[in-house]
Amino acid sequence: MPMSLYDRAGFVEAQRGAMTRYFQPGSRGLLLVALCLVITGIENVHAYSADKLALGNQHSCALTSSGGVQCWGEGYAAPFAVVGLSRGVLALASGGEHSCAITSGGAVKCWGANASGQLGNGTTAIGYTPVDVVDLPVGVSALALGGEHSCALTPGGAVKCWGSNKYGQLGNGHDGGFSTPVDVVNLSGGISALALGESHSCAVTVAGGVKCWGSNFYGELGDGTETDRSVPVDVVGLSSGVTALALGATHSCALTSGGAVKCWGLNYLGQLGDGTTRASYIPVDVTGLSSGISVLVSGLNHSCVVTSEGVVKCWGSNGSGQLGNGTPGVSNIPVDVTGLLGRVSALSLGGSHSCAVTSDGTVKCWGSNNYGQLGNGAGYLHPGIPVYNTTPVDVLYWSCSLKVNAACKSPRAVRKGAICTFTTTVKDKQSKLGVNRAQVAILKNSRNWSEAKSGVTGQKGTFVTKLKVKKTSYFYAKINEASCVSDYFVVTVK
Repeated sequence: MPMSLYDRAGFVEAQRGAMTRYFQPGSRGLLLVALCLVITGIENVHAYSADKLALGNQHSCALTSSGGVQCWGEGYAAPFAVVGLSRGVLALASGGEHSCAITSGGAVKCWGANASGQLGNGTTAIGYTPVDVVDLPVGVSALALGGEHSCALTPGGAVKCWGSNKYGQLGNGHDGGFSTPVDVVNLSGGISALALGESHSCAVTVAGGVKCWGSNFYGELGDGTETDRSVPVDVVGLSSGVTALALGATHSCALTSGGAVKCWGLNYLGQLGDGTTRASYIPVDVTGLSSGISVLVSGLNHSCVVTSEGVVKCWGSNGSGQLGNGTPGVSNIPVDVTGLLGRVSALSLGGSHSCAVTSDGTVKCWGSNNYGQLGNGAGYLHPGIPVYNTTPVDVLYWSCSLKVNAACKSPRAVRKGAICTFTTTVKDKQSKLGVNRAQVAILKNSRNWSEAKSGVTGQKGTFVTKLKVKKTSYFYAKINEASCVSDYFVVTVK
């Protein structure tokens, strides 16, 4: 894949009112491969819908009404299913190049980049499929993911973190990384919400106070200094009354019980929303948001809120249209997102893109689309189509079926070199692009995609592909270079 247009980007998540965010990219192109090795059973619907969202630096993920996880981006412009997470997921979070889920059984599973041990399984090996986080109690109530670190809120209100710790962002009083969870100093209980930035972390106490730790180069910890902290410190002026947090790359924001928003940290792109571009080491009021706010989220250098009326307002960086107001250009005060009809029920921000779930469950995204992270079938794979959208677009949903001739269908085994016939039928789509390429692709092994084989050009209907099978392989269908929702087949070679 080509390099990103952006060197840094990322975020995601809002669990129990607390928004996680931003991340520094790790190994590019790894995340979606990790997420989408095999397509498993997914709901067949004409319009893509979801309940919750979690955005990373160049990818997007959604939690469906059936408890399944689907993701898109990193070069794949339509939703995929995550291996082993087709149902039973309660909460979802994403970091720069990794994601995690809380299952109905109380376990936490993570996947993606793992160079700093951010998957929490005791290794630094990439997680191509979800792996269990070790040493966490059953019943984790919230997750927050950062650039290369992760944190969890335990049933008893304690905080445990793992991954990169270069700036003390694990909060354990040290600066060395850990690939398994460690306790955050002085946060053994009494915490109600978490949020992570690129290299800093914050928590809300049950009394509504805010404590932060980690990188503080731009005053993002809110303690009035530029000193990094390896243990939690109090944010000035926020000892009570805070209900949620949202952290950006180098800025932080809080939502108060009165529905007001306050931010602090770096402000050169207007990310504090106070009408200036001056940094602040202590919280300042966001212009026009003194009450009536119900949801707060942050991306790399932009933030958004949902008002009590379900309206979305955003501010900060807007070079890729991530504010959704129809034009690129920084705004240091909140502006309305245009084109979102009806109330918004969920909202999440990525590095330079944003997504929302409307009241009817439809997912819409806007901003950067250079890696297909808007999920509208476009991106760099389709020359002539903009790589960013300044207003919301629908996430597309391809639906197709894949069949293989009976002689090649498992559990039967074929001889090496046997010819198998695959039939791909496009059932329905929510797309204006048309089907300009239908393919059957082979999953070569657990780590690499093979080249897609025998592409067929057409606009709709059924496509037949004959392939010589040289070794046992997984086969799945692709439409316009992105996987469609389909069955998959294992062809076994004797």
